[in-house]
Amino acid sequence: MIPHFFLHTLGRPVLREYSEHMLRVGWSEIRPRVGAFIDRAEVVEVNDYRAPRPDPLAPPGFVWPDDGTPLMRLRLRLDGEEEDFLFQQEIDAPPTNARQSRGFWIGDRYFIRTEHPSPDTYLDVDSPEAERTHWRLVFPYHPFQRQGPLTARLQQELNTEKQE
Repeated sequence: MIPHFFLHTLGRPVLREYSEHMLRVGWSEIRPRVGAFIDRAEVVEVNDYRAPRPDPLAPPGFVWPDDGTPLMRLRLRLDGEEEDFLFQQEIDAPPTNARQSRGFWIGDRYFIRTEHPSPDTYLDVDSPEAERTHWRLVFPYHPFQRQGPLTARLQQELNTEKQE
């Protein structure tokens, strides 16, 4: 079973392209291999990144970051080979009872905070934006993974395992 934590690490572009069910099934197959890769990999470099426009000729299945989203490129090295991975900054919506929420439910009615005389009675938890801001993986990102040696190696290992 896929832990919720893994889904939380994936960016919105990935979750729009691939269903949660497909990710759950895929993760159960690749988790042991990914773990072995991550254990031995080292971070070489982390930099801000500016994405080029999406390539209209890119094969289906690749994902692209959201326009205007802050991006970060992370370079990993494993056994002398390096590959870049893309992360985008995302801000999660506040919990339904947070002071930062736009509104709240009372029974089956939704109130916008300005429609109710005492919204602080219902919005009583603090959830600052900084606590809801995360860097999430955008994978497979065409400019990085189309010829990425680490991705290719992982795919080769997975294919070899399936044939055995």
